[in-house]
Amino acid sequence: MITGKDERSLWAIQKLREGWKPADLKKHGFTDSQSKKLSQFTNCLLQLEEHCQTDHVQKWSQLGLKGLFLLSMFKQNDWEGLGEILLSVDPRIKRDDLVQYPALIQAKRERIEAVETGVRFKVRDLERERGKLEETVAIIKKNREESKKLLPDLLQKVENDEALDFLMDHLGHRNGQICLAKRLDYNWQRNLKKKGIIILKEEDDPEDKWKTLRTHYVMDVIAIAEDYQRRKKRGYRTEYDYEHVPQNDWVYWDIPEEAEYWGIDSLSKLKGIKLTQEKKRLKEIEKEIQQAEEGFKSFRKRRPESFSESLHRSNQFASFDMEKHGQLQALGLKWLYNKGYMVTTELTLPDNLRCDVIGVDKEGKICILECKASYQDYTKDEKWQRYLKYCDSYYFVAEKDLLHWMQKDSQCENVGLLKAHSKHLEIDRECKPMSEAEQSEDTAFNIGRQLSRRFSFGH
Repeated sequence: MITGKDERSLWAIQKLREGWKPADLKKHGFTDSQSKKLSQFTNCLLQLEEHCQTDHVQKWSQLGLKGLFLLSMFKQNDWEGLGEILLSVDPRIKRDDLVQYPALIQAKRERIEAVETGVRFKVRDLERERGKLEETVAIIKKNREESKKLLPDLLQKVENDEALDFLMDHLGHRNGQICLAKRLDYNWQRNLKKKGIIILKEEDDPEDKWKTLRTHYVMDVIAIAEDYQRRKKRGYRTEYDYEHVPQNDWVYWDIPEEAEYWGIDSLSKLKGIKLTQEKKRLKEIEKEIQQAEEGFKSFRKRRPESFSESLHRSNQFASFDMEKHGQLQALGLKWLYNKGYMVTTELTLPDNLRCDVIGVDKEGKICILECKASYQDYTKDEKWQRYLKYCDSYYFVAEKDLLHWMQKDSQCENVGLLKAHSKHLEIDRECKPMSEAEQSEDTAFNIGRQLSRRFSFGH
């Protein structure tokens, strides 16, 4: 059997290298087909010796005539692609598997281009944000030193930036004394009262004699700052949360939902003295840029067979994208619900379309939200426009770096855009008027039925 690796094949290849023609091989018992294949194999071998590395040439010889399934890449002079395939494949690979590799290389290149574009957009926007933040930090540092002069002497002794920012947010002044402008964690504030660090006083309102002012005066600012740092280190709550207030302590009044005390401005109203959030975001930006660039480098190095496996799932950004996608869905659910919609997720529409988030309001209007976690997630979606006929309004939900690109995409100029923040969505662009939704009654019924099923069966 002529394989390109047996003794007769090796003899024929040597003769072809010396100048023999396929017709000369036929005189020595080779068929037309065998002669032609051995000639093609030898020509490819000579080209590899000219354009590729020794390892590539050796792998070609080990593949034998199976390698002719890569002939299209020789015709295209795709030496880079050939080299990548030859270093990746096992010589024992089956022909049916090998024939898929040119298409896999092309698919990989297309995905690399999409990922590279996404990374480039992300890094550009991050660098732009970093530049603005660095300017902001410089201004804040200058303003902070000037603003400190206006603050009580005790606050100037607080060296920890995070503790100082916390005090700026939560402390205010009344009658020339430092007091709480915002509630602290309920249990913490109660303990501070027991220690005498905070004292509650009831006083007549000078502007309204029928009104009593309840003020929590702070007796020891440094003690609160130190206690704050200890609690943060141990993972204890510091911010007020009405859900963690014991109901038994509020028998005659409703538990306050807001942290702010009425009529007291926090010290942070003094312009430009908070710095913690800016520093934190700068560190996050550096980390995000590094992750994006390292992730892309890793993606480029992936071998075709590992890439083949990945065609059935997302690339190495998938776990990150899936987590972000889930976060966007949760924000979308809350946003639509707060708009007065009955809402669900993953509802299947006609044409086997599945919605990320969909809702119906009391007037029967259907709204669909499509969540996009990354640039490639958006660009590879070729069916989103098919959703439009089943809704009265349609929005993309994404973070601002992706929305920046969407705003320039003419294909989605008529749909709405929702900007994702950490805990809420903000309308970046309203959806333009659309045609009345098709099968809206069926869709509304299916939303209700899916919610009933989840309540009844848990899925």
